[in-house]
Amino acid sequence: MNDRYVSTEGAWLYVREDGEPAGPPLLLSNSLGTDVAMWRPQLAAFADVFRVIRYDMRGHGLSEATSAPYDLDLLTRDAVAVLDALAIERADFCGLSIGGMIGQQLAIDHPHRVRRVVVANAGVHLAPDRLAARLADVERLGLAGMADQIVSRWFTDDFAARNPHLVDELKRTFGANSVEGYSGCLLALGTLDNRERIMTADVPMLVIGGLRDPATPPARSELLAASAPRARLVLLDAAHLSNLERPAEFTEAVLTFLDAVPRSTSGAVQDDQGRRP
Repeated sequence: MNDRYVSTEGAWLYVREDGEPAGPPLLLSNSLGTDVAMWRPQLAAFADVFRVIRYDMRGHGLSEATSAPYDLDLLTRDAVAVLDALAIERADFCGLSIGGMIGQQLAIDHPHRVRRVVVANAGVHLAPDRLAARLADVERLGLAGMADQIVSRWFTDDFAARNPHLVDELKRTFGANSVEGYSGCLLALGTLDNRERIMTADVPMLVIGGLRDPATPPARSELLAASAPRARLVLLDAAHLSNLERPAEFTEAVLTFLDAVPRSTSGAVQDDQGRRP
């Protein structure tokens, strides 16, 4: 385990490394409102094979916020800056939600930096007007006041009822983020429009979608997989944070796509009831 901070365009980003130092690098990018901890269910299995690099997105977790607004180009340059700081020429990449959008941008604009890309629970376009109500809620309620409504969209009702401690933990994580950083990243979502550009992404891509995802309905994952020239699609019975709701299936799909077999599976993933290693 190795923790450090990386400087990029006015912000210090928290970066954490786990796993095999000489293994192939795998960069993980979290969803809007979470931090590096969201990947804990996958960490043991990934770290058994890869040099796993996680980082808190600008304005999230232990990373600094800069003045809003942001755009996806800035957030993608942050990911490249992490690779640069660690002297990594090319890496595999796995991102969920806004992290998956960053993965798209890497595949389109920086294909020489990524070998393969996993895009989970992220479409190719989001109309900016959809974000107006949430931005108003940020201003009116603050992040702690929004936690219930946001986290309720991350999981199906039955999963949330079975895992109240996980839900409460994520609410605390969400509420602890920087308001300016969250708002900046929220505005970055409105800059996403890869409906045409994704067709130029000549990088192997795994698209993971949630059959019960209200934020990114399965049709959007299907469109992404159909549009990217080297993509394949996996749909899980989950809502938005599919790696937490279906950890074993998510982990298996990613490792299969990356042609990776962990040396051991003991404690590698949490089960579908949400227990963490």
